[in-house]
Amino acid sequence: MSDDARLTTVYLPLDSIDRAERNPKDHADEDIDASMDRFGYMEPMLLDDRTGRLVGGHGRLDRLIARRDNDDEPPEWIVVDDDGTWLAPVTRGWESVDDAEALAAGIALNRIGEKGGWKPDELTSILRELADTDQGLDGLGYTDVDLRSLERAASVADTDVRLGDQRFSVIIDCTDERQQAELLERFERDGLSARPLMM
Repeated sequence: MSDDARLTTVYLPLDSIDRAERNPKDHADEDIDASMDRFGYMEPMLLDDRTGRLVGGHGRLDRLIARRDNDDEPPEWIVVDDDGTWLAPVTRGWESVDDAEALAAGIALNRIGEKGGWKPDELTSILRELADTDQGLDGLGYTDVDLRSLERAASVADTDVRLGDQRFSVIIDCTDERQQAELLERFERDGLSARPLMM
């Protein structure tokens, strides 16, 4: 990397942005749309200057193209030029050293944030506050059902249920937080105590 290396943000036409040839990440389309509706387009995509392809932002690109093709209004901070072309902010200046590192960077961008998890008490407290605002939880990726599940989990954590000296537990691997919330709600309907665990 040279001493004058810089990351810069440029606006590029949506159709000129090439996706990575391989991308293992799925996307929550409705949540991306809701977030863009509430906050505008606030996070630039990341382009690999070596390959000319995206490293991060595939879900956002897909949703922008879908919205444009549906004749929706562009989110705030998406520029539309005189001929109707939608331009999105893209971060440039980063280069992978080879194809393996390009793949690795794409996974790291998603996995590291995911792996950090949440501080359940603080998250629940903040979501409670936001739920009482005019826009509520719209665009956050959380619903009122999710909030109730977090609140139930907090109350269950305060009650240590034991059979004799033994405690019996089952760990269920969920694909995402929404599935986790649905399972917690189902267990509660069945009279079972359950709490979320993020690892």
